[in-house]
Amino acid sequence: AITISSPTIYVRTAAEGGDDANAGTSGSPYLTLAHALSQISGCSTIDVGEGTFTDDKLDITNTHDELTIRGAGRDLTIFDQNGTGDHFMEIKGTATSITITDMTIKTYNESDYGGAIDITTTGTVTLQDINFEDNYCSSWGGALYLGSGTNVTVDRCKFKGNYTSGTSTSCYGGAIYTVGNITILNSLFYDNDCIDDYYNGIIGIYNGTATITNCTFADNLASDDAPVIYVYENSSTTANIKNCIFKDNASTHDVERYYGTVNFTYSWYEARTGTFNSTTGSTTSGTVLFVDQANDDYNLQYDSEGKDDGAADASITVDIAGNSRSDGSLDLGCYEYTCTTPVAGT
Repeated sequence: AITISSPTIYVRTAAEGGDDANAGTSGSPYLTLAHALSQISGCSTIDVGEGTFTDDKLDITNTHDELTIRGAGRDLTIFDQNGTGDHFMEIKGTATSITITDMTIKTYNESDYGGAIDITTTGTVTLQDINFEDNYCSSWGGALYLGSGTNVTVDRCKFKGNYTSGTSTSCYGGAIYTVGNITILNSLFYDNDCIDDYYNGIIGIYNGTATITNCTFADNLASDDAPVIYVYENSSTTANIKNCIFKDNASTHDVERYYGTVNFTYSWYEARTGTFNSTTGSTTSGTVLFVDQANDDYNLQYDSEGKDDGAADASITVDIAGNSRSDGSLDLGCYEYTCTTPVAGT
């Protein structure tokens, strides 16, 4: 058999030699992701280097099938629109096997759907090791919008400071709005906000199936009527929430079931409302202790509630930081406990 390797196209800042008149090779990289996308047709990798880039309103379609856009690291490759009125990207049509990884996407804003990324494709999309920071829209999905029929996996991502803003009460999903199918693993949500409304939430699940496993939700700002996770719309909506932590969120309830089926298991929380299909293993007992919550360090302390309390899950092998979860008992939340400073007697 003949193996043909997928081409890799390189994007670098101007300081690192990036220029859209170049050839797109490692020694002659492009300057913008937009130009790189215009030069490929599926089954490619775009390698984006360290630094800050300002691309926006990018389109991923079926001509980009099997595309990977790979940054240099979640804190090293920065896409920062700095508030000029468009989201970062639309993934649409039938685009499939799209992977975006290892970068920060911040301060994008949109009057339509998805402050950072608008996903309407019926193909598969994976978002991994991404920081979504301070994105917003005046419609649905402060960071992400998932349309009907979408199939998206969000793995080891951080959502900080995303929000929906506007005068309309239809600005739903402070971080994520979904009417598709979404799997969220090992992810952290903090300081996100949305309009205070009965039908709103930091994650708004309005149709489809949402599977949320080993995630941490803390210090989110939506208050009163807007819970952290809101499940609504119709009887076919399903939310499976497992091994999660909900702590010190401003809302009255962490999870609200208005309609649909909610399985809320093996999680630590402070308040919930609605009729749940299952709450096996979920508890409000004890105290979750983070290492340094005031400075956004949501690692668990040694004697925290939630340590070794998770249910087994074959899809969870590492935590948000890449630490192994193979010690035989999962911890709750996005971080597996690691001993950084040994203490006698523990």
